[in-house]
Amino acid sequence: MNREISNVLKNYNLGTLIKYNLLTNGFANENYRIETNKGVFLYRICKQQSILEIQNEINFLKILKKAKFPAAYPIMRIDDTYICQKAKYPVIIYDFIEGEIPKLNENTVTEIGCAVAKLNLLKGAEVFNSHYIINVQNATELINQFSTAKHPYPQLFRDYSNAIDYLKDKIHDNLPKGFIHADVFKDNTIFKGDKLLAIIDFENFCVDTLLFDVAMTINGFCFVDNQLDLKLMKLFLDAYESVRTLSKEEKEQLPDYILWAAVAMSSWHLQNDMLNTVNNKQTVRVRELLDRYKETKSLDLKFL
Repeated sequence: MNREISNVLKNYNLGTLIKYNLLTNGFANENYRIETNKGVFLYRICKQQSILEIQNEINFLKILKKAKFPAAYPIMRIDDTYICQKAKYPVIIYDFIEGEIPKLNENTVTEIGCAVAKLNLLKGAEVFNSHYIINVQNATELINQFSTAKHPYPQLFRDYSNAIDYLKDKIHDNLPKGFIHADVFKDNTIFKGDKLLAIIDFENFCVDTLLFDVAMTINGFCFVDNQLDLKLMKLFLDAYESVRTLSKEEKEQLPDYILWAAVAMSSWHLQNDMLNTVNNKQTVRVRELLDRYKETKSLDLKFL
């Protein structure tokens, strides 16, 4: 790894490598904190995105930077490009922002509510042709693969199928659209105390239903021990609406979208690639998400 990082650094004016350490080894990216004689940076190995998807993300980050949105931005290479393709996977080097994963409280939830609303209001979506990778159609079609799965999960399959059967006619394509992050969870944000420094990991960004971003962020910031915290959700929604007002239709459909966001995440894991390989971390996560769906469905959220 030392040699790989050192070779990539030759494409930048960032100095020579002193040390590095692994920060996260997630399902989509592998992130390292690297220290050179010129500073500290984030070294990201993009394990799932295509070159086109990465370039779209970089173009989107340019819009965020122009809008002074709190994010970590990619660093340009010597040749005025951003992507290194010599290693096994594409690599991008970003600004490194010192901070921590936030605690869930009134201040952090308010900060994230305002930030997501500002993101959803950004202009320029018309030049991007991208949608969220999971939709009701491919989530429903996934069920057809369960009977031939190399590694079956009978109870998970039943719970997932029941959830899709309930939601498939409730998620509509008639709500406001714009830029969404689609994965605003605590570990995709950097805080200093209760102050938001950056939202990071925009690889799932797309132009899609804004309410999905609201619902996904509620999943990310308003669940404590896998239970929806109604107080945190109200704080989040109040903060969000102080920047962007939800329409009557959005408020009516939000309860179902909160459920759909949890099921969409479970669908992503099942599609990548639980049916063919054993991954205990993913299995636990899908179980948690489907339990979340069932527990939240039993609540009366129609007051929203």
